[in-house]
Amino acid sequence: MAAPKGQTSKDALTDLSGQYTIENAGEGRVYISIFGKGYLRPQPRSVAVNLRPGETVRQDFELTPAPSISGAIVDADTGEPLAGCRVTALRKIVSEGEVLYARVYHAVDVDKSGEFRVEWVEPGEYSIEVAGVLTVLGSRRGRANEKRCRQLIYFPESREPEIRGTVTVSDAGNTNLTIRVKQPQLHSISGSISSPDGTAFRWFDITLSQIGRNGERFFVGSGQVERSFHLGELGAGDYYLTVTPPRTPGPIFAPMWNEATTPLPKEVLIHERLLPIRGDVSDLDVPLEVRFAVPVGGAVRMENGGPSPMVQMMLYRIYREGEVRSNLRDGPHEVLVHPGEYWPALRGLPQGYAVSEILAEGKKLVEPLRVEAAPRSLTFVVTSGLGTLSGTITGAKGASPVGGMLILFQEPIGERVNGVVLRISHPDQEGGFTLPGLAAGKYRAVVLTEEEGPLHRDSNYLRKRAVAAPEVEIRAGETTKVTLSR
Repeated sequence: MAAPKGQTSKDALTDLSGQYTIENAGEGRVYISIFGKGYLRPQPRSVAVNLRPGETVRQDFELTPAPSISGAIVDADTGEPLAGCRVTALRKIVSEGEVLYARVYHAVDVDKSGEFRVEWVEPGEYSIEVAGVLTVLGSRRGRANEKRCRQLIYFPESREPEIRGTVTVSDAGNTNLTIRVKQPQLHSISGSISSPDGTAFRWFDITLSQIGRNGERFFVGSGQVERSFHLGELGAGDYYLTVTPPRTPGPIFAPMWNEATTPLPKEVLIHERLLPIRGDVSDLDVPLEVRFAVPVGGAVRMENGGPSPMVQMMLYRIYREGEVRSNLRDGPHEVLVHPGEYWPALRGLPQGYAVSEILAEGKKLVEPLRVEAAPRSLTFVVTSGLGTLSGTITGAKGASPVGGMLILFQEPIGERVNGVVLRISHPDQEGGFTLPGLAAGKYRAVVLTEEEGPLHRDSNYLRKRAVAAPEVEIRAGETTKVTLSR
């Protein structure tokens, strides 16, 4: 990708021989970066090239295949291979003296052979997380394909995240790991679903989530069941059981419902409860109750006057996959959503515009939008008065760092930071960066090193860094130049 400062970036794909060509790449100082699936990112991420009008410059790159982590999961007592486990590589990162673990790679499910392979990791230290997974929940009549669900463990040999060990991954990867899992005592939940009179549903969608140490929910499984159900082979712990009428017709094993494509009815039947599982739970009564979907209205207000552009309001629900969308055109619009917490955003703003603030019932929204029973009203204040932030990021003793990223957070900083809409810039090989199209106002500038980069998905870590980061002020029509260090 070639990106001259102040010009639109351009992309190109390599052919079968690895050759690429970027036409009309501009002139002046051009920055070229490359990415290949299954390969490590080169360092530095971008290379600066000076282009003159009509000139063709050849810039070659050499990519290194990314290593992998592979091995087998076996029963600690019998040595037999175990299926029904999910393996995740957690990157060990030391930031400001604190040891953190980032989920930087997709989890892989273990098949009946017990073997696993986590691909495209980077060299470093990792803790291997092994969690039981129940991909489909079944009915008492055995219509579903149940997989065993076991308690969470870490490799090397730990059940507590505070004392988990690590394995070192070199450029060649780490293979032939044998992870021995001690089988916990397993429990089950069984019961029946009842609904108000006049409801003709026979099948129901059921979802099970486990509660983590910090109150977060971990998805365990979902599927369709009949009025009676049996959920087997569950490890001890606290779970949330959610039951709703089917989102897809017929007795099929349904995927997670996507609110982005399926309209939400004004009335929904739903049941959700916390289940502490310490032993078998039988004859559980799951009565469905009527809950009303909540309307959230959205409108665009142009700070500098003039007609508003056609955009799309996005409501990203926290702690759940999927998103709710609503087009904002021809004035205010309304969307129905489940109760919960959401980060709102606008998609599709044309170049030259930015959101300066979001108002909820006329007050500036700093925390996530909490939707309960009462309707909510959002106003997106859009401005064309934009500024630019540019400068240099230096490392230790003034040296330019290799890699890393700059993240801007608009003030004020709430108890939680919005990880949905991040303004991110990767510095070039000389530490330089440019962030155009910023609404005027005050920001906090957080600089992450290349090693800390995966933590940009950790909202708790980002907030901690944001409140301590230096403040920068952006003025409309101006370029603010700064020197930041890490």
